[in-house]
Amino acid sequence: MKWMLVIIVFGTHPVKTDLVFDSLDKCLEAEEVMRAEQESKLQRWRAVFKETEGSLLTKEEALAKRRIGMDNLATCIPHAQPATNPN
Repeated sequence: MKWMLVIIVFGTHPVKTDLVFDSLDKCLEAEEVMRAEQESKLQRWRAVFKETEGSLLTKEEALAKRRIGMDNLATCIPHAQPATNPN
């Protein structure tokens, strides 16, 4: 069975990524890589913000999290090839 990584934007809107994997484990690994990259971006933002502003403001951190996709969820769903029309 093939698996597709889907991103749930703002908790309600599924977005197809066209990232298809041969196993659920590989799909879940891709989701972990995505999360790690988002966390890395957030850590870099925090470091820059601390240098320029001196402290983190919750409102601005929440905005940065939304901007880099930290509030989005990912899931792996079964994926089937589209049926071909024999005509």
